[in-house]
Amino acid sequence: MKTNHYRWLTACIATTVAILTSDIDAASPQLSYVLPPGVQRGHEHVLTLTGARLADVEGALLYQAGITVKKVEPVDAANVRITVDVAPDCRLGEQLIQLRTRSGVSDYRSFFVGALPSVDEKEPNSSFEEPQPLELNHTVAGVLQNEDADYFKIKAVKGQRLSVEVEGIRLGQAFFDPFLAILDKNRFELASVDDTVLAKQDCFLSVVIPEDGEYTILVRETSYRGADNCRYRLHVGNFPRPTVAYPAGGKRGEQLKVQFLGDGAGPIERDVLVTADPQSPHEQIVQDEQGVTPSAVPFRHFSEGNVLETEPNDAFETSTAAELPLALNGRLEKNGDVDFFKLIAKKGQIWEVECYAR
Repeated sequence: MKTNHYRWLTACIATTVAILTSDIDAASPQLSYVLPPGVQRGHEHVLTLTGARLADVEGALLYQAGITVKKVEPVDAANVRITVDVAPDCRLGEQLIQLRTRSGVSDYRSFFVGALPSVDEKEPNSSFEEPQPLELNHTVAGVLQNEDADYFKIKAVKGQRLSVEVEGIRLGQAFFDPFLAILDKNRFELASVDDTVLAKQDCFLSVVIPEDGEYTILVRETSYRGADNCRYRLHVGNFPRPTVAYPAGGKRGEQLKVQFLGDGAGPIERDVLVTADPQSPHEQIVQDEQGVTPSAVPFRHFSEGNVLETEPNDAFETSTAAELPLALNGRLEKNGDVDFFKLIAKKGQIWEVECYAR
């Protein structure tokens, strides 16, 4: 009897919670996506935020410096138009936004800040024979429909660096997997990439042009499965696009030499002043006279110093010596490479070891 009463009471509580939760969800504002999904810094832009229960909007919430909300205008219950002023030195990359209404605060959504002027993708550009002409150092705002492929034609000269990066899944509007390729006039690939690990399932390329002429950039969904919401931002230019930093981090408040690796034109060396703020993003933006990376290179900061591997250290007998606590930095530069580090420890000490690679 007691068991049946307990089950009845549990069911009543669960039903009450479900009803209350349903009422809260029905009243709370919902934010689904932001259009356009990206803006250029140094300019004023109008964004349309789409969702549900937005008619009583009172404001927009942003969480990083560099963007000022100038105006918030409700369009209808599903759309809000906001005007933002993006500072010339605004941080590049993802920005989070929420809407505040009289009934609550919406969930988060993303839009991206870039350095290049934007142009829209224009159909027909779905074949190698009909590419859309594009000037270097622009960002294309496009959509990949089902079985779609978008082609863009640029002119480049021998020895010029050509970098291409796509923001797709990072926009947070659709789960899809972009693919990039750079093709010459005979349709041979200079380079192609599906996933760049540090860009989630998005990707980027950087090459040095071998001959003067026209080149074609292809962007598509890896499996040709597009949709109306498979939006992307394609950055095309001469900007640096390294993939990784070495060492991959540094001691807070200190300056150190860092090599940024993976750029088509070769390693880029910079003197980096590591932020002293533990709450600052773990990242580095790389810039030169030709441009700036569309998104940051991951770069950790911590309270201890570094030790760099000293080759040869691929055997127990030639281990790189280090005294903890600090960060051990190395590179696995070839197949089968192994790195050994030798540490001094005392009985009873407890050490925590974490590896940050991918």
